[in-house]
Amino acid sequence: MSSFKLSKYAEQVSICYNQCKDKYNSLEISLNNFSRKLKKSLEDTFGEKVYNSDDDTFQSYLKRIHTYDLYLAMGMSTGNENAWEIFEDRFVPKINDFARYYADDEDIAEEVFAYTKSSLFVKIKKTGKPKIDSFNGRGSLESWLKVIVYREVIHHQKNRVKTTSLDNIVLGIEEDHETDVEMETISKIMTTGFQSINSKDKILLREYFILKKPERELAEKYHVHISTISRRLHKICDKLSNILIDLAQTEFDLGERDIKNMFREFSKSWHSNVSEILA
Repeated sequence: MSSFKLSKYAEQVSICYNQCKDKYNSLEISLNNFSRKLKKSLEDTFGEKVYNSDDDTFQSYLKRIHTYDLYLAMGMSTGNENAWEIFEDRFVPKINDFARYYADDEDIAEEVFAYTKSSLFVKIKKTGKPKIDSFNGRGSLESWLKVIVYREVIHHQKNRVKTTSLDNIVLGIEEDHETDVEMETISKIMTTGFQSINSKDKILLREYFILKKPERELAEKYHVHISTISRRLHKICDKLSNILIDLAQTEFDLGERDIKNMFREFSKSWHSNVSEILA
């Protein structure tokens, strides 16, 4: 991918590149390759408008890209040993923390930790490059890893449920099919409900409830007062609650008490129902 569109900002890109090199004592990434990766990240994040901006505006765009993390990920993608050592020291403990935070039990946490760590350098068939190469700096590397761990926890927990069900069949243990039907109904309601809200609201819910970003950080990101974020979250949740209740009543003919009981059960295992929608 040509990076000629960045030529008018060559000085700023060069300064950014040298800052990354200085921070990590060079990871053998060329300026040309860094520029290509940065160009894609800027386009993915801000679109073509980034090339029509003046120097100050471009600099503001550049600051919103996590260039240090981007440079480190590029080094990891090329197999640079120093890059992987830095990652091992700074980020691997975080992967472990995330896995233990999201997982229901220690066994799943250990499985997810081991799998996530090893999967980052496995090449993806579609691109022929390791998974870490898909990081583009739009968010921090820590947040990117947190989402990956979260999804893996859900995947492993679902597989664990399937395995348990199979064991029950083999051992002749009767399952509570009424509960299964109930959870299936809840899943349908939740899936339909979450799909009815717009993408911006989903992103905010994901950042707040899954990535656990504080309101202060979200306010800074969206350039609004913290109270605006708080009001927006309440508004989205109120809207979603009304949608879910309406669906439960109109589509599934459930009474108020049934709805409350089902949502109470849902709150115990909500990750397995709507995680993919938010994540």
